[in-house]
Amino acid sequence: MSHGSRLYRQQHAKFRFGLRYRAITGLDKAELPEQIRTGFPALPAGCHIELDRQSAEWVLQNLREQISVRTDRMVEELRDGARSNPEITVGEFLQRAE
Repeated sequence: MSHGSRLYRQQHAKFRFGLRYRAITGLDKAELPEQIRTGFPALPAGCHIELDRQSAEWVLQNLREQISVRTDRMVEELRDGARSNPEITVGEFLQRAE
């Protein structure tokens, strides 16, 4: 196991990798899992994220665990999204959340 893999495994169970990767890639929730599985091929030229197989599996598992989001967390995400994009509608938010 690589050093990077240990870091992923040791993260707190409630740590939300999805938020971090979405922030640095600009991807939405629907796009992120496929991009992780395929090695982030849609990043801009000159950008690179590399996860070993085990780290990618842990991150994908973390994303699956985060799907069962509580209502208050969704409201918080909608508020955060509205701060960064005041024009977003609830419909657009829900479409991106799928």
